[in-house]
Amino acid sequence: MRHPTLLITVLLAIGLAAPPALADSISDTIDVRLAQGDNSPAATALRFSQATFPQDGSVEEVVLATDAAFADALASGTLQGTERPLLLTGPTRVRSDVASEIDRLGAERVTILGGENALSADVEEDLTDAGLDVVRLSGLSRLETAAAIASTQADATTALLARAFGNGGDETGAFADALAAGAWAAEEGWPTLLTETALLSTATADALVDSAVERVIILGGEVAVSAQVQTDLEELGLEVDRVSGPTRFDTAVAVADERGFTSAAAAERIILAEGQAADAWAAGFAAAAHGALAPAPIVLANGDSLPEATIEFLIGTAFAVDAADVTDPVLVCAAAEAACEQARILLGLPQKAELTLAGADQPVPSRTTLQGTIDLFDYPASVAVFGPCVTEGLIVPDEDGAFPLVVRAEPGECDLTVEVSFDNGSVQLIERTITVAPAEPQEGTVTDTETGGDAYTFVPDGGDAAIDVAYSSDDSFVVDGQPATIGAFEASITVADRIVYSADTEDGTVHDLTNVAPDSITSGTVGNVDLGVARYAIIEPVTGVVLRDGLTITDDTGFTVGGSTVQRAGFEAAINEGDRIVISGQTLRLTDVTVVGQVNDISVDLVSGIARLKAGALGDDPLNAEDERFRARAEAASQTFRVDN
Repeated sequence: MRHPTLLITVLLAIGLAAPPALADSISDTIDVRLAQGDNSPAATALRFSQATFPQDGSVEEVVLATDAAFADALASGTLQGTERPLLLTGPTRVRSDVASEIDRLGAERVTILGGENALSADVEEDLTDAGLDVVRLSGLSRLETAAAIASTQADATTALLARAFGNGGDETGAFADALAAGAWAAEEGWPTLLTETALLSTATADALVDSAVERVIILGGEVAVSAQVQTDLEELGLEVDRVSGPTRFDTAVAVADERGFTSAAAAERIILAEGQAADAWAAGFAAAAHGALAPAPIVLANGDSLPEATIEFLIGTAFAVDAADVTDPVLVCAAAEAACEQARILLGLPQKAELTLAGADQPVPSRTTLQGTIDLFDYPASVAVFGPCVTEGLIVPDEDGAFPLVVRAEPGECDLTVEVSFDNGSVQLIERTITVAPAEPQEGTVTDTETGGDAYTFVPDGGDAAIDVAYSSDDSFVVDGQPATIGAFEASITVADRIVYSADTEDGTVHDLTNVAPDSITSGTVGNVDLGVARYAIIEPVTGVVLRDGLTITDDTGFTVGGSTVQRAGFEAAINEGDRIVISGQTLRLTDVTVVGQVNDISVDLVSGIARLKAGALGDDPLNAEDERFRARAEAASQTFRVDN
């Protein structure tokens, strides 16, 4: 009886590698190799297991080999078949993520490959202590281990034969021709045996003599497995064939052809694995069960690029899965991201969308609009964004792919997902994490209160628009420097007060109010000028809201305009809405300001050539208290307007 809880407890205590991190995903592609993250042999095999057997509790047995070397895993394809994944672990203990995967799969048995120098007795003890049945297949060398594995297929009449050792210092040559053949062995139930290059190894010859094998298929050309080996096999009375190409990449395509995949058009799924790197064996061997179950051919990449043999296999074919109606993954990529992307394009799949969030590499203040850009490479698609710190839903990029993204959240990390749904059925999920910082405090002047509706309006200093703010009892309130209740805040707030609005801080949202008595306002923007009664007001310039009303111009007042002393007449000739005024004792100091703003509320008397208009929220006819608009006269030649000051 298994004890899955015990398995996790015993093996997690070892404290080895954590599960791989989440990454971007594409529905038409299974990424076994991450663009960033753990791509070690053990992590690669683990992700192949998860991709091949996604359903929990679906496996009775797993195959386990060392992650330190390829020799024992080279012949594992026949054991994997379509029912057992190959997992890899360190030589002295079982990795915690491997332990978790065994438990997820629901396995009851583990077949260990190799002797105790490969996987120690402690590994075996960990597994048996967890209630698993453990079998070890091993020999004095990789040759004998392969023979021990072959012995489990007693009824097999065909065997594959690959070279056992590299040459010329290139150890990858020892597994180069076997990379794509693991799925063939798994699919057919054929054992894979190994040999020296120059002659048939004795251990392998003995294994063949003692087996039911009648036919041997040599993998690779004569540089890998010599003509003498072929002669030695024939002298044992065996039928011998050879599947090879001028390079390991061509050999992989030749193996695919022998399996019935004459090109990508004959397959519903393609496995692309790295073929040249020192650790390429992990993906090639771990792909065996997936390649048999799909079924799918295994072809090889060379670093960031695809070799000619692989390109010819993929290009110019009518892929069996309609590229306009993709519902399942059609590419499994265990190669570099650039090679995978090239394969996707050759198969007619949409390129991976490229997302940029300008400034997101630094903390983003809440209430900030991030500028996003997404490149869809002209593939038709809809785009949506999801995340707790943004407004979720569809976004509409402009013709350059740009779109705004408003961030609103309390400080902390926020995970964003951008979902790109292509017309062919492919869905790409782009994951990003941003750090949200407290919103920048906004200080300004209150221009409206709606205490019954728990809201107020203010204009930030230097701002060009008013901001409506809703508040609640969950917020924090300060009045004249002292903490206050929501009721005290509502009783205190009036037009012209000063407010510091701090949204989404670590303490929530804070409304810090400073009461301002209207008669204490001695400087600001001039408005509501009425020279008929010698009155004016100080207003908030964006909204035109009156902050202090009823100010008068009298003969006993001193006047300056632009720093120069003037008489009352000169002052009245200069003053109009939008000017800046400072009341300094008995002196009015005026600064003439050019009014800038969008023209609105315009009316034109075509007979007199006089127009009345507002610029922004400002405008005044200084001689007409009823008409608070600027007065302009038309220039006869151009019909443009000149505003009278």
